[in-house]
Amino acid sequence: MTDKINILSLTGITFYKEFELHCVPTPWRSKKSAVRGKRLIVYSDKEQRTNEQTIEALLSLHRPKNMLLGPIELRVIAYVPIPASRPLWWHEARKRGMIKATKKPDADNYTKMIKDCMERQCFFKNDSQVFRESSMKTYSENPRWAITLYEYYQPNTAEDYKSWLQRPDD
Repeated sequence: MTDKINILSLTGITFYKEFELHCVPTPWRSKKSAVRGKRLIVYSDKEQRTNEQTIEALLSLHRPKNMLLGPIELRVIAYVPIPASRPLWWHEARKRGMIKATKKPDADNYTKMIKDCMERQCFFKNDSQVFRESSMKTYSENPRWAITLYEYYQPNTAEDYKSWLQRPDD
């Protein structure tokens, strides 16, 4: 583990965490709108709010001690349930890695759900800090989320930059 930390510090990575959330992945869905009297209201449906609450409760167990303020790289894998209604040949082909999860919803909607929940859980100040993200969805008999989070050092002043250059190598 020490070697991994040393390599990370040489690349400017100041925070690294890998974890899983054991719940069925659900994608982000756009808000709904309705007219009540003469007013337009925008809201999330009950199922969406319940899914967000579940994810946020699980994320809270992995929240960093301090909010991440630097540039962030986020990798999300959504292990989605296997459709039961598929024929036997399909299940065999999936086990061999020949079937990919290409049906809706899109993989990036899963990542958006995680980013929004992480922001509300104070992992980072704003999801605009995420400069690099990768998302993948794949079928699994064990539905879950796999999340990897990196924060990178970014100097704010010339002095910050010079002090980073002069830091001792571990």
